[in-house]
Amino acid sequence: MLTTQPTSEPCETETGPLITMLAEGLNMDDIKIRFRDDVEKIFDLWVPMVQKSTLPSAMASNDSRIVQVLRDLTKDSENTDVYIARLASVQLTRLMSSLQRRIKSDRQSRRIVIGKRADSIATDILVSALGTPSGGTTARRQAFWRRRLDKRRASLAGVAPLLIVRYSYRESRADYVSNKTLDALAAEIYRHYPTEVVRAAEYMTQVGESDTEVDAEAKRAHMDKLRDMLR
Repeated sequence: MLTTQPTSEPCETETGPLITMLAEGLNMDDIKIRFRDDVEKIFDLWVPMVQKSTLPSAMASNDSRIVQVLRDLTKDSENTDVYIARLASVQLTRLMSSLQRRIKSDRQSRRIVIGKRADSIATDILVSALGTPSGGTTARRQAFWRRRLDKRRASLAGVAPLLIVRYSYRESRADYVSNKTLDALAAEIYRHYPTEVVRAAEYMTQVGESDTEVDAEAKRAHMDKLRDMLR
């Protein structure tokens, strides 16, 4: 798994062979079959997670409910189930980015007036979610590494976040590469994934981000469509 605190900065040369080697180590054999076999489990994890942690358009950035959402995602990102942990890390990064944009928007519309950068305010909120006072150096350092880990997992997930659940457990080989190489690695993996898997992953994300409730009947329809995509 990606580590939270590397001992040094990545120093490798950004080369095609390195990216290819890492991509081969992270991809799994029979990816389409494996994704199809687990598609309902992935759907049941990802869609509710996205729905619960997508900020309503009318919600202010200082709404107290955001802390609880961050707390839930942080807890999930430490789950021993690799699916839950990876998906929660990706969604936590997506939520933090959304929160920063919301803070900037609220400031421009004068819904909030705080003399700090949006990134710093977002970190304060995450520190609160971790259950420690925002002024503590240790707490902020913990939040920094928490965000760094989640950002790197999100970078590895690339443009289709769900694909990260199907990476092999040799993920540690990508621990110490630079962010630039991590982005290139995600693009290389994405380029070689079966089109059907990519479409299915993107479809599930769209379902999660929609405002439509997914009841039993709707889920059956989504499952039928996904299985049809993955034939």
